[in-house]
Amino acid sequence: MAGSIALFFLFTFVACAGVMALFRMLPAANKSPRTASAETERSIYDADLLRDEALSTISIWDGLLKRFDWVDIMKRRVQEAGMGWSVGRLTMFMLVAGSATFVALRLLPIIPGWLVIVVACGAAAAPYLVVLRRRGRRLRRLEQQLPDALDTLARALRAGHPVQTALEILAREASPPLAYEF
Repeated sequence: MAGSIALFFLFTFVACAGVMALFRMLPAANKSPRTASAETERSIYDADLLRDEALSTISIWDGLLKRFDWVDIMKRRVQEAGMGWSVGRLTMFMLVAGSATFVALRLLPIIPGWLVIVVACGAAAAPYLVVLRRRGRRLRRLEQQLPDALDTLARALRAGHPVQTALEILAREASPPLAYEF
């Protein structure tokens, strides 16, 4: 039984890797030289060095995620949580957690099918719930630190420092997460 499960996961992994490799090679074969040079030119001049706008490092997953409206909300929540995750990583964690839970519970004959689905959906939602919890904790800490930060900023400005210097002082003296914001 365990050997067939391992074989199933191995076959699924190889099949997904093959499909991803196929999709990765297809667009490169269809591009004309004119289109490729225009994309290179545009990417050189439109490059944003401070921020990566890609939703995932996997191009197929990135293209799929860009089709949904809720991705922007999820991206904002991850940024507000102060986590370095991409939306692609978060959705992959959700997909893997839900799938693994479903497969593991499905193997147990004692558990009814409806309960397997409910628990798998809960497991799939768990990574996003972690993001929401860390976001709430971070926003509460920012709210607690903000009055002291404004007081420090006001004192620096009263002392005659320019705004930029006052903000640098605040960024050096404040503790995270407020220091990162300034």
